[in-house]
Amino acid sequence: MKTYDDTIAYMRGEMAKQSAAHHHWYLDAIEAMERLNPTEPRRDNTSPNMFCSNCGKEYRFRSIGERTHGERVCNNCGQHMKW
Repeated sequence: MKTYDDTIAYMRGEMAKQSAAHHHWYLDAIEAMERLNPTEPRRDNTSPNMFCSNCGKEYRFRSIGERTHGERVCNNCGQHMKW
């Protein structure tokens, strides 16, 4: 698997091969992979703040490590963000 998108596509293909009773396991894994896949934060023209593209909550730094290492994760839902 080269990217998160490739992995998600593979998981969807594997889910199609399984019975409906096992789909929830694949759906949970796909949801987790979608949150790991970095997305662009949403920006509002009326505010200088950035908002999570998944849940819409305002982004805030959690620790000094986020500023120095560039890792951005939503405090509310865990969505990884890039900029």
